[in-house]
Amino acid sequence: MNDFLPKGYEPPKSTGKYTRFEDGKTTRVRVMCSPVIGWEYWDKVTTNKPVRLPYNEESYKFAVSEAKKNPDQSKDGKVSHFWAMVVWNYDSKQLEIMQLTQKTIQSSIRNYAADEEYGSPINYDLKITKKKDGDKTNYEIMTGVPKAAPEEALSEFAK
Repeated sequence: MNDFLPKGYEPPKSTGKYTRFEDGKTTRVRVMCSPVIGWEYWDKVTTNKPVRLPYNEESYKFAVSEAKKNPDQSKDGKVSHFWAMVVWNYDSKQLEIMQLTQKTIQSSIRNYAADEEYGSPINYDLKITKKKDGDKTNYEIMTGVPKAAPEEALSEFAK
């Protein structure tokens, strides 16, 4: 490349407020609060956005009925169970919303939280690695040792 751009230049990464997992990369986060849990389906007909409802039986029945009205609008008419929580992303150095619909991630975090040596993920970092193999995506979740959250994260979260 000529001298148009500085040597080693990399464009800045998105500064969006949602945690994104990139293929082959480990994302390190600290959970800052308990998750909001609920049901999600896609409304591609009127808003082209996800619709999220609280975690209860009535909301689930409603979401299923809405998703089935037009399967094309909702990932084949499916309703997903989601967790959404505020996390500190060590890479972007900011608070973000991490929404999880992936059962493997939810299950791993739930297992760590139930383990008396680890407990709540508010007490340690999570390292989530996304790996794609053709059409299949896998996630590997590891924890750090229990320790205090970074001061910067606590300060931002307190605002």
